[in-house]
Amino acid sequence: MLKSLGLAWNQAMVRDELFEVDLSGKVCLVTGATIGGIGYETAKKMYQLGCHVVVVCRSDKNGKEACDLMEKECSGMKGIGIVEYMLMDLSDLKSAGVMACPYNVTAQGIEIQFATNHLGHFLLTISLMELIEKVAGRIINVASIGSKLYVSSENDINSFSSFSLEIRNFKSSNSKVSTFTLHPGGVKTNLQKSHNGFAAEIINWILNPLFKTPYEGAQTSLQVALAPLSQLENGGYYMECQLDEASPFADDVKLQDTLWETSMTLVKDYL
Repeated sequence: MLKSLGLAWNQAMVRDELFEVDLSGKVCLVTGATIGGIGYETAKKMYQLGCHVVVVCRSDKNGKEACDLMEKECSGMKGIGIVEYMLMDLSDLKSAGVMACPYNVTAQGIEIQFATNHLGHFLLTISLMELIEKVAGRIINVASIGSKLYVSSENDINSFSSFSLEIRNFKSSNSKVSTFTLHPGGVKTNLQKSHNGFAAEIINWILNPLFKTPYEGAQTSLQVALAPLSQLENGGYYMECQLDEASPFADDVKLQDTLWETSMTLVKDYL
């Protein structure tokens, strides 16, 4: 059970040769790349490899701090790329993810965890699809093992928006785009800030030494971003830098269609 959570003692690292690729001329957009998270570590490594990195943040302050620190930490390195930030609030149809937060709704009346973790990113992806198709790009979704641990029936999906079904393949079967979903493991980031209460504090105190660093947590994201497509499974769910078994509901075509159609209905006024 604990092993399946992806804690520090089970940490897998990206092979050294993948950190030798030249990403000059490539563009990478990373949501939630604020300092102290796996998005920041992912963006920094892509920047070190020559990529033009666009950091998506909710505030000018977070975006500027992330870019400034990235440039400082990579100062003097050869072959670095370009890093800039884009201000975007993906929950106001938030960037990156939230977890176990108190119930709230967005300005559009949508439950905030569903809006942040799925709907905002869905809208962003759909809006960029033409460009991604043009360059046969990759779409990488950071998900959670919670979709396997807490969703055991269709009723759970209907009532528990936090772990809604991932859309792992696009409607067009001949799409040139590759998509990957992954669980980063248990990581020491700001996601735990919504875990309030004495019991949550005790649990965090016990588990904190077992959690990965943000850099360790970014390894699977980097694996599917950098590995040759011939070594990856399009539409696959990854954990600890290798293909893993997704939730049994992930390949349910009826549920995929329901989520797709519901999402399109909710964002149609913004397309």
